[in-house]
Amino acid sequence: MTILPMNAQTFNQNPLVEVFYAVIDGVNQLAVNARDLHSFLAVKTRFNDWIKSRINEYKFAINLDFISFTEKSVKPKGGRPTTEYHLTLDMAKELAMVENNDKGREVRRYFIQCEKSLFHTDSKQREILVSACTKLSVGNKSISKVYTDVANRFGYNKPVEIPSYLLAEAIAYVYEELLAQEKARKANNINHDMVEVMQDMEKLYNYTTDTAVSLIRSLNGINAKYQLSVE
Repeated sequence: MTILPMNAQTFNQNPLVEVFYAVIDGVNQLAVNARDLHSFLAVKTRFNDWIKSRINEYKFAINLDFISFTEKSVKPKGGRPTTEYHLTLDMAKELAMVENNDKGREVRRYFIQCEKSLFHTDSKQREILVSACTKLSVGNKSISKVYTDVANRFGYNKPVEIPSYLLAEAIAYVYEELLAQEKARKANNINHDMVEVMQDMEKLYNYTTDTAVSLIRSLNGINAKYQLSVE
């Protein structure tokens, strides 16, 4: 099971319910911890009874709508392992809706906004990836070859196949190649082309993870005056 946190900049700094990536039905997608949702909805029914009842009543399928796993108790004297459930966002929205109360409507709208934010971020990241690949192809190799190399680097045949959660790493990889190319051509001199790369990285910061940008900024040979100014 793969669980990756969402980009902290994508959603509210104080989310109603934490949204993260988890592999469900073979797809790395947005997910929610059922306990967190149960807590936010302030359901009076005991968690285990609530989630099992909802799964049976609405015919949710394991490994399609949710995954479950056990975790050891953290109580000092031990205890029985607890069963955790990670839900797809579609299942979480439906559970919120059937509560038929203000809390349910509020968190359902929040989940919808999370999906919209992801779509917006995904689109921007793909635009940046295409732009970076185009720059890398200039005077180097064909754009189709660059696309293939980048996709293959992450185990795919085409850039469009690269999933959302890997886009930041793909972009960082291409910019790393760009910077290495410039360093080889101009040694430690940063020319106009390099300034353009750094300006592109400014835009990248708004649509990707802090980690990816930090990776690029940490590369050797970048003049301090051109470092990104991140507030």
